[in-house]
Amino acid sequence: MADHAQGADGEADDGDDGGAGGSVPTPTRTVTPHVVQPEQTARVRLDVPDAVGRVLIRETAPGELPSLVDASPEPVRTVVAAGSIYAVWELDEPGDVSLTYEVRVPDATREGERLRFDGELVAGSGTAETAGRDVVPVVDDLFERILVQDDVTGQDVALAADLLERGQLSAAQFELVAEKWLGRDAVEPAQFLPAEN
Repeated sequence: MADHAQGADGEADDGDDGGAGGSVPTPTRTVTPHVVQPEQTARVRLDVPDAVGRVLIRETAPGELPSLVDASPEPVRTVVAAGSIYAVWELDEPGDVSLTYEVRVPDATREGERLRFDGELVAGSGTAETAGRDVVPVVDDLFERILVQDDVTGQDVALAADLLERGQLSAAQFELVAEKWLGRDAVEPAQFLPAEN
């Protein structure tokens, strides 16, 4: 066991205050994809910079019970219960912490609904609310939504690929999404609406 250092007042300082006295790092949430359909699985990643000491992350997700995908570094414990996922770390040195989980959108979710995420980090020195994306809209026809966006992202292309794989998007529609992502407007979108069965 490490020797205890002495503070300025001569009192022994065990150096283990669970992070008390320092600033509380703010977690950032990223949700992929940023628009979802009923029955689709969304992946959520939480990133915490420069965490140290004893740290607890609490994340409450909409829909079905979240499932843990990855946590780094290895936490002391993770638990999923009552719609929330918890992870606890005890970190000797400052470092980045991440937690990734997945949640399935209920099939009863309707067009226009918004899925809301909520979370926080608790340390000995205080609490920080999770920043980043906390609302994800639900749509029935993702293809049409993608087409009317000013910019198509890599996440949109990945989602279109998933829909193509599941037979919910035609090859021509997927190629149109990819063309728009590439910045090409050679194909007229109207000829591909509505989606082929």
